[in-house]
Amino acid sequence: MDYGPRIGADPEIFVHNPDKKVIPICGLVGGTKEYPTIITDMVKSLYGYSPEGVRSGGAIVKDGSSLADIGDFAVQEDNVMLEFNIPASPSVVGFRDNISIALNTIKTMYLSDKKVDYRFNRVTTKFSSTTLASHGRQALEIGCEPDYDAYSNPAVGFKRAPFCAMDLGPFRFCGGHLHVQYNKNNCEPHIFAQLMDCVIGVPSIFHDIQGRRRRFYGQPGLYREKPYGIEYRTLSNFWLTPHTRDTWLPAALNGVFWLAESINTQPDILKEAYSKIDFDMVREAISSENMPMARKTINQLIASGIYFSSGSIG
Repeated sequence: MDYGPRIGADPEIFVHNPDKKVIPICGLVGGTKEYPTIITDMVKSLYGYSPEGVRSGGAIVKDGSSLADIGDFAVQEDNVMLEFNIPASPSVVGFRDNISIALNTIKTMYLSDKKVDYRFNRVTTKFSSTTLASHGRQALEIGCEPDYDAYSNPAVGFKRAPFCAMDLGPFRFCGGHLHVQYNKNNCEPHIFAQLMDCVIGVPSIFHDIQGRRRRFYGQPGLYREKPYGIEYRTLSNFWLTPHTRDTWLPAALNGVFWLAESINTQPDILKEAYSKIDFDMVREAISSENMPMARKTINQLIASGIYFSSGSIG
């Protein structure tokens, strides 16, 4: 069986009008969580994405190759945010390419003629009650599956207590969820989510100041179990900005690939490292967005045997 590793994503992003005002995406791109609009054919037409193969690190490879990306490009309206999906890639370069390809395709095929553009560097937006009410049920729908908290009670299957749109009030938030493929036989999902906190959650603190989002969606260890691995949900969409995609993201993804590959090939070594980690420090650094504590935590993680690229830290 193919365990990758591969990394995909389904980030959300706000859009703005020509006056630079953030507006709801409702009615502009279509697609829903249950029925996303597949745009792989659009990608093929714009980028020469071969029908006989799939992208991998900038190259075209035959279907079935162990290097192949898996999945489709897709777009959907998630509440009042634009959400898109990329195929899961076996390389950092492939992941970054797929993000750029998706953003450019959606802008070209959906947004430009409506004079709408992406609003980078925006994790949270406060909408007026009138604006939200004008979009009815769509503006009240948040999520389609339960969240799981890697540090919660195992007796309830790590399921997190739900909240609703009323709890959010007029605020809406953009996530930058990562989907990671690995051999689940070697590591339980909640353990993998805790290790994701170590390799990418803590380093993100130096760049991902979430504020209000942190209370609802940015807590440490948030995940959903998937057939191929997990969806890690703690990060915001901060890494979508062009600068961050070129600087911080590659180093951070190298850490995630290292983690997944280590689980696949040397789980006993990683299990030993796991036993040495102070997860109270890990959780506090993320939940409080405390940079001095994050640096202290990183030093402790390195001493425990957890990989770090200096580029992912600061």
